[in-house]
Amino acid sequence: MPDYDATAVSLLKARGAAIVGKTNTHEFAAGATNLNPHFGAVHNPYDLRRISGGSSGGSAVSVASGTSLVALGSDTGGSVRIPASLCGVVGFKPSYGAISRFGVIPLSWSLDHVGILTRNTHDAKVIFEKILQTDAKDPATTFYRPLKQGEAKLSELTVGVSSAFQSGCEPGVEQNFLNSVDALSSAGCRLRRVRIGHFQKIREVRSVILRSEMAAYHLATYPGRLESYGEDVKKMIETGADITAPVYVTAQRVRSLIAKEIAELYSELDFLLTPATRRTAPKIEDAAVPSTRIELIANTEPFNITGEPAISLPNGIVAGLPTGIQLSGPYGSDFELLKVAEMVEELLL
Repeated sequence: MPDYDATAVSLLKARGAAIVGKTNTHEFAAGATNLNPHFGAVHNPYDLRRISGGSSGGSAVSVASGTSLVALGSDTGGSVRIPASLCGVVGFKPSYGAISRFGVIPLSWSLDHVGILTRNTHDAKVIFEKILQTDAKDPATTFYRPLKQGEAKLSELTVGVSSAFQSGCEPGVEQNFLNSVDALSSAGCRLRRVRIGHFQKIREVRSVILRSEMAAYHLATYPGRLESYGEDVKKMIETGADITAPVYVTAQRVRSLIAKEIAELYSELDFLLTPATRRTAPKIEDAAVPSTRIELIANTEPFNITGEPAISLPNGIVAGLPTGIQLSGPYGSDFELLKVAEMVEELLL
């Protein structure tokens, strides 16, 4: 039980927010399924036999089921946007360093973000404004600089679409995505096909960085406690401890190439549009399969590597389950992204 509040929570309290409780997560935020060995699985409000997605699944379910208007979560590979997509709510991951992470147990220092889950984009913007503040307790916030806002109009935007993000999508998820693309095109958006050359390296790079940094934190903070961890999290820490310094450094160098490549896309584009997740929520008994985690994080993890803002918006239902689209923009374009997301949200509704 912590004896102090995270900075984001302190700022919300100071501005009059009522904190109604804490929600269940994947253990130490180290997974996308929210199958927690200590507190049980988080159930999807659209079908209680299915997972919420994670790691901030409890937060998404709280908003989706109406027990809160807003919830905070952490996002290291998609942990805000994945449950938002699977539970039919809005999940916003700001630029790296925009929101202080002080008081959040680290999963991976260089990948961690604090994010916001809400029922609509307007509420996400309101909360973001309240907790956007430089914090000396989180050095990453001292480097964040928002870009100057323009007058965004859908008819004046160039939006990138990449087949790499559509690969492996369930048919219904892909169809809802294509319907959203058509809606944006009809609204006047210029759609451009783009290619990301290092896309296939993203998963390995993020895995090396996350597991190395995770092991560094847990083995130092909780020495001798590994046996009390859940099996999946324990295995991640053990494999992280075996990663050598040269492998970690190489992963960081490749990371910089990926970030540079995606950043360069924004010299030609305003935003990227992708499916948020490639599938709808799997059943609880099927969720522990390793391929499930890979499917869930494939489209969200690139923007933790780059640190660029991204938001998941509901864009339809397939067989009774929600699907989501993801918009991402240049680093620091948080307010512009939220403005465009609000217009896209209205268009899709």
